[in-house]
Amino acid sequence: MIQPAEYIPQYALSYYKRQAYLAWTGAVSVVFLWVLLIVAAPVLFENGFGSTALPIYHFFGYICHQLPERSLHLEGTNWLFVHVVLGFTSGF
Repeated sequence: MIQPAEYIPQYALSYYKRQAYLAWTGAVSVVFLWVLLIVAAPVLFENGFGSTALPIYHFFGYICHQLPERSLHLEGTNWLFVHVVLGFTSGF
């Protein structure tokens, strides 16, 4: 038997469930945007949008070394991350 002090109202359960969904949606949105920027930068650069791609490269340069011999390439353009970091980031 549930004691009155242990009772959790039904509206509280739905509130916590909604909060969990909002937190999950926010986290997935941030990770999706992160991976989208990683993939979009070399594509933008190859299609002539270097002024848009260079700030993205500069931002991610603080996170990854971007060495050409260790990076993936898209038609001669380096990707933002080496393949190990890209796999880790997209798998997260």
